[in-house]
Formats: sequence, C-alpha cells, structure tokens
Amino acid sequence: MLEHFSGSQATADRSELAFQFQVSTLQISAALERMCRLGILEKKKETFKPTGSFYVNPLGTPSEAVRNFHKQILQKALLSLSQTSVEARDMGAVILNFDPAQMPKARKVIKDFRIQFENSFNASSEKTKSVYVLSTNLFALSQPPVPKKALSPSTPKRKNI
Repeated sequence: MLEHFSGSQATADRSELAFQFQVSTLQISAALERMCRLGILEKKKETFKPTGSFYVNPLGTPSEAVRNFHKQILQKALLSLSQTSVEARDMGAVILNFDPAQMPKARKVIKDFRIQFENSFNASSEKTKSVYVLSTNLFALSQPPVPKKALSPSTPKRKNI
C-alpha cells in the first residue's frame, strides 16, 4: 500500500483502497494507522504521503512479520493466477540443479535484479494506475540424498512434506 501513495492520483478513501487491494476497510484503516505510527506514512490534508523511511531487513533476520508479508504475497499470486489475464501478469519458474554453497552469490544476483527492476519500472507519475508486485523465490524442491552409510534396515524413511 505504501507504493500506492507514491502516485500522484493516490486516493485515501478507505472503501476505494479496500476494493483496490481486495481487503476489508478495517484492514485498510489498521494498516494506515500502523504505517503512520511507525513513521512510514504521514497524513497530508486528504491523503497520505510516504516519509521515505521504511523498514528493510538487510540481514535476512527471521521475523514473523516478514514471514506473514511473504505469505500474503504468495496468496495474492495464487489469486492472480486465476483472476488476472495473462496480458496483465507474468509468472514463470526455472527448475535447476543447484549447489547450495552458491546461495550467497545467487541471493546477491537476485537482489541486484530486484533493485534494477524497481529502478527501471517504478513510476510515480500520472500514468501510474496500479501497484504491482515482483516476487522472487529460490528454495530447494528436493532434499539432499541420504549418505549410503546412513541407510540401514532400521533407518526410518524420510517424511515427504
């Protein structure tokens, strides 16, 4: 919602915001109050303006709030898959063999891409009509093989999750 208020035609009407973001007006009011309290947004006449100060988790420290944010983004992606035309979204996946030791390098490449993408496409002009999200995920689809020594008749089988 923060990006919504970066646009020049941003509405502060809670009913309109609830419709645009597909949440309740109560959730909109709570989010606006929380962002003002945290100094992320400030009330300006009939609208809100970003203060330029917002929370970033640069060290990737585990946080319930960050996990909840990512869950919400994934839920929105699932809805978009069935409710948004192909012309208005892009979804793709790459499945590859990956060396987990390369994770720090991969995370840096992905972070650099997100920054470059935002710098190229983030617009706060009259043409801005919608807020979009670019979400990236990199995670293991499989578990590492069990060492042969560890396999014995008494070794319990792994659970599939």
